[in-house]
Amino acid sequence: MAEAQLLRCHDEYSCTVCLDTLNDPVSLSCGHSFCLKCLNNLWDQSQVCSCPECGETFTTRPELHINTVLNKTIRNLKQNAMAVKTCLTCMLCAEHQKHLELFCKTDETCICIICVMTGHKGQSRLYFLRRLASFNICNKMLQMFYQTVVASALFYAVVFWGGSIKRKDASRLDKLVRKASSMVGMELDSLTSVAERRALSRLLSIMENPLHPLNSIISRQRSSFSDRLLSLSCSTDRLRRSFLPQTMRLFNSTRGGGGVNSQISSLVFFSLLSDFCSLTLDINTAHRELRLSEGSMKVTRERTEIKYPDHPDRFDYCPQGLCMEALSGARCYWEVECSGDNMLIGVAYKGLSRKGEGRECSLGFNDKSWCLQCFNSQYFVYHDSQQTAVSISYCPKLGVYLDWSAGSLSFYSVSHTMTLLHRFNTSFTEPLYPGIGLDYNCSVTICHLTPALASRWLLCVHHPGA
Repeated sequence: MAEAQLLRCHDEYSCTVCLDTLNDPVSLSCGHSFCLKCLNNLWDQSQVCSCPECGETFTTRPELHINTVLNKTIRNLKQNAMAVKTCLTCMLCAEHQKHLELFCKTDETCICIICVMTGHKGQSRLYFLRRLASFNICNKMLQMFYQTVVASALFYAVVFWGGSIKRKDASRLDKLVRKASSMVGMELDSLTSVAERRALSRLLSIMENPLHPLNSIISRQRSSFSDRLLSLSCSTDRLRRSFLPQTMRLFNSTRGGGGVNSQISSLVFFSLLSDFCSLTLDINTAHRELRLSEGSMKVTRERTEIKYPDHPDRFDYCPQGLCMEALSGARCYWEVECSGDNMLIGVAYKGLSRKGEGRECSLGFNDKSWCLQCFNSQYFVYHDSQQTAVSISYCPKLGVYLDWSAGSLSFYSVSHTMTLLHRFNTSFTEPLYPGIGLDYNCSVTICHLTPALASRWLLCVHHPGA
């Protein structure tokens, strides 16, 4: 009976990989245990780490540690087994005096080989033959499965080989087409170069001949063109210095003047064209709920935070962001397209606070920033926490004009005409950075100077009353 108990323990503490008693046992998270060496060898030969018994797959290869409690238990069992084996009397069959090398599952007792041959109580031999027959059936099934796997592998190998041939043919054809195109292109380039060299050679011969009549014509035209270009440049600079400020003052004083205002609005459009500047939002200043897109020209506020890296310039509470460009000295004009019901458009000094929820961080609520708020289709302007309401019809497109030297910051409503919303007159002491603040479900897009925008200005010049 002691030997029977040891055999049952052998089944419980055996490795399903090597079918032997566990040696240096390791336990997986699924609860099954195996030999450390067996499991390492199995995983080294496989691309997937899984339990050999239940099939549970691990995404990363587990770090294996010997189960000390289980190892100690198995060691004690082995010592008991050694002690039993030393007792020859216990290991002999009482009927045949042979070693008890087999185990009868029906009677749950150890038997010898003669018991099997003669029939142990009429059952052991039958059980042994049944087990042998079942092993033969399993062997045939395994052979059939093996043949199926081999046939499938051959089929897929043929399919893959055929596809590989097609891909190689297509690749070879593509290379031939590219080579032919390259050769044709080289021939065309060669012919073009020959024609260009001939034309250049003829032109040089004409220019080197001082008596050729074309030389005198070219000299006169060149001199006349240079004089006109210099005169035009000087005139443009004078107009920019004198005409634009006067036009802006006249436009503001005649706001609401019907046709006169439309005529001046067209002139303002045309004048601001040369002061149009391109802006780009600085991702290092953007609050974590602000998503930048379209080349950092559009900003949208979302309800989920974006994993921006920590940065000293980033707003950590106020949902705002500043542009990368520092504006000072020259006049600048830019336009934005708003979508939503609560947006802030303004400018700020670089020293605007970025951390915390105080007024020192929010656009327009301190002495370091100025802004226009679009709230529920209404306009409000802010500076140093001072609010001013603007009673003008709402328009989603806004224009901002900064004359840094003159201390002037103007906000306009932009459609087919321009309408002044508000102007701040002050004295700027530092470069200004355009800024944007947003509520949820709102977005602001910084406009490019596109041909469509320029044509709109030209259309306003030719049709000011449109």
